[in-house]
Amino acid sequence: MHDLVKVILASGMVLFASSAVAHDEAKEENKLGWSGIGELGYVKTSGNTDSSALNVRLEFVRTTENWRYRFAGTALTTSDDGTKDNERYTAEAQADRKLNEKSYVFGVYRYDADKFGTYDPSQTFTVGYGRELMKSEKHVLKGEV
Repeated sequence: MHDLVKVILASGMVLFASSAVAHDEAKEENKLGWSGIGELGYVKTSGNTDSSALNVRLEFVRTTENWRYRFAGTALTTSDDGTKDNERYTAEAQADRKLNEKSYVFGVYRYDADKFGTYDPSQTFTVGYGRELMKSEKHVLKGEV
């Protein structure tokens, strides 16, 4: 079991290092094409009770001259003493159409499933208008309605 934890931690560090490098490169220039980021977390504790938690998040973005497509997904599962007590998944797809340098319209589809929640899986579709309100070297502030 310790070997599995070491492999997961090493994989997470590699993902983190590669995403940090990719993020720094994306800061330098707003390039067209694909970019992405991933997160992986695992915690296991033992003592009076044994518990574990696994968290995964992936996001991919495709940018063209007039369009931006974003695909994201998350998964979270936890257990105490071998009994699963939380299991949640989300998936999201978004398309943005640039109107000019600062304005865009968008559409978003989102799916949420929480197997231990009080609600059935839900699906949401949203359309709206967005505008870049402020942009500096380090920060971007956008508003959407």
